[in-house]
Amino acid sequence: MDRLGKVDILYMSQLTDTTPEKVIADLGDEIFRDPAKVKDNDPYSGYTESSEYLSGNIRDKLRIARDHAEHIDSSYNKNVEALMKVVPKDLEASEIEVRLGATWLDKKYIEQFMYETFETPRYLRGQIEISYVPYTAKWQVSHKSMVRYNDVAAFTTYGTDRASDDVKEVAKDMAAEQFAELTHQRMPVFEMPNGDILYARYNRDKDTLDVGTATNAGMAVQHHSPYC
Repeated sequence: MDRLGKVDILYMSQLTDTTPEKVIADLGDEIFRDPAKVKDNDPYSGYTESSEYLSGNIRDKLRIARDHAEHIDSSYNKNVEALMKVVPKDLEASEIEVRLGATWLDKKYIEQFMYETFETPRYLRGQIEISYVPYTAKWQVSHKSMVRYNDVAAFTTYGTDRASDDVKEVAKDMAAEQFAELTHQRMPVFEMPNGDILYARYNRDKDTLDVGTATNAGMAVQHHSPYC
């Protein structure tokens, strides 16, 4: 391994002046023949260190080993037995947690969450959409301005209906922006008409939407708006 960076049965048999079969037998459970790496007409290919073989995608390796043991070569039962000892247990539904904004999520599930949470009218579904831009690693909400001011979910339940006049100027975008930035896992940012850059965050202790400017210590809160 220190010379070739892999398990080379023929090379080791030359170094030890013994047969390849004896090398394999002497190494025992220190090596496994990975059926996914076996080359046709090469009886000594595919051998891998146990630490490498018994790690990674165990379930996929177990599926392949079982198939080979059943249909091709029963010696792969050795692989099956070893893999069964290290395969992780299946998670219960209650143990599975998906963080909003995970890039592997299909956008249709995030859209479904958005529609159900904000109670998006059916005539707007398909127009107000979620999209992911891989180049910037950001989620975006399109046509968010189509939401009306009297939308209770967007502007009262999850919005800022009782915010200051300045914040109300951007209230129409705020609910959608909060959602988009939440999926991006960072605080929303707003540029006010006077050029100020404001950050918004939810204060769980006070149940308020805090708006303020960024500082080295965190955020200088300039306004508290009841978040209800």
